[in-house]
Amino acid sequence: MNIPELTVLFAQASLGYDNFLYLDGSIRRDESSTLPKGNNVYYYPAVSLSFVFDKFIEADWLSFGKLSANYAEVGNSNLQPDK
Repeated sequence: MNIPELTVLFAQASLGYDNFLYLDGSIRRDESSTLPKGNNVYYYPAVSLSFVFDKFIEADWLSFGKLSANYAEVGNSNLQPDK
C-alpha cells in the first residue's frame, strides 16, 4: 500500500505605503504523489490590495475606513491511498 505524500512550500510578502496603501501577496506550491508524474505540481497565488481612506475624510462619525480587494486560487488533491 502506497502512503500518499504532499510536499508544500509557502511564501508571503507585505508592502505598505505611507500608512494608507497596502499590498499583500502569497504563493503556495503543492506537489502531490496522488497526481500523475509530470503533472503533480500546482501553484496557488493570492493577492490583496487595501486602501485606508479615513485620513482623507473629515467626518466625526468615521473613526476608521478601509476598502480592500482580494484574489486567490485554491485547489485540492485527493490524498486517498491507492487501491
